[in-house]
Amino acid sequence: MNELVMAIDPDLHKNGVAMIENGKLLKVESLYLWDLISIIVHSAFYCGEFGDKFHVIIEDGNLGRSANWHGGGKRTAGNVGKNQAIATILRELCECHNISHECIKPHGYSKVFRDENIFKQATGWMGRTNEDSRAAVAIGFRFVK
Repeated sequence: MNELVMAIDPDLHKNGVAMIENGKLLKVESLYLWDLISIIVHSAFYCGEFGDKFHVIIEDGNLGRSANWHGGGKRTAGNVGKNQAIATILRELCECHNISHECIKPHGYSKVFRDENIFKQATGWMGRTNEDSRAAVAIGFRFVK
């Protein structure tokens, strides 16, 4: 039986996403919300059809730190609020479709996930990444400071 984990760093425009199968990093990318929703639903369906496990991990700003953690200010607070709304949508999607999921509060991730070159050395992932997609990997593997 395979186990597929999708870790998500929610964002209003493009969500950081990491796919991990049986502990191996398969995909690191940024996806628009509508594409992400489609992939979550399809992945859950196909895993269920083949008897595999599928689990979603969502970083949810509603559970923890405030906009001040991001440096404060009205613009930042608005962006954090939008990201919290996306996390809520993803959580509700999983609940509506009985998809195994958990929401975790935001953490500060180590420099391994801020610096692309260090990230590549640490994970062996050679594809393109951005800070949000690297944060999704951190969520999936639970790397914190």
